[in-house]
Amino acid sequence: MKLVGDFFADIIVDAKIILELKAVQSLNSVAEAQLLNYLSISGLSVGYIFNFRNTSLSWKRMVMDACASRERSERPAMGNG
Repeated sequence: MKLVGDFFADIIVDAKIILELKAVQSLNSVAEAQLLNYLSISGLSVGYIFNFRNTSLSWKRMVMDACASRERSERPAMGNG
């Protein structure tokens, strides 16, 4: 597997939890996909997205299943051959 680019999680707590901080109208699938990618790449299993834009805090907890993460990393690369 080739790593392309870098990822920069907003906050990593105790090397166990990724926190992503947003200021968007509402949490959406793009933010969720970003957090899931960070979890997969880092090998961590728990992350939270916090949205500070509205008058009250909204958040979502996401958990990466170890089996799903392993399956994702063990898929053969699609190539030209």
